[in-house]
Amino acid sequence: MQNDITEHIKRLSAYEYSLMNTICDYSNIKISDLLGKVRKNQYVNARKIASYLFKKNGYTNERIGSIISLIPKDHTTIIYNVKKANEHYNLEPHFKTIVDSVVSNLSKSDFTSLKYKPCKK
Repeated sequence: MQNDITEHIKRLSAYEYSLMNTICDYSNIKISDLLGKVRKNQYVNARKIASYLFKKNGYTNERIGSIISLIPKDHTTIIYNVKKANEHYNLEPHFKTIVDSVVSNLSKSDFTSLKYKPCKK
């Protein structure tokens, strides 16, 4: 399983890796933990933030399949994570602060020079 995660990490674009790495730094976990199967609260929350940010930033072009290719989870899990993260973002100031901190910790170059390529419909 570790080899699968390592191969998955190698396939990430610079933008995807940068975003995931920033989330992991903030959550104090490894990218392999973010992509793994462990369901500790710390890892689950990081996955929610990643799903939310990929969806919020238009990465998916309204398709959950693109997030699934980045975070290897079942489509219902991704949909649930995005929905719950959106609710937490709008209702819980602490969660909003975490997400906003992750976004602000990404340098401007991450959003300008590491342009992501939204999937085609």
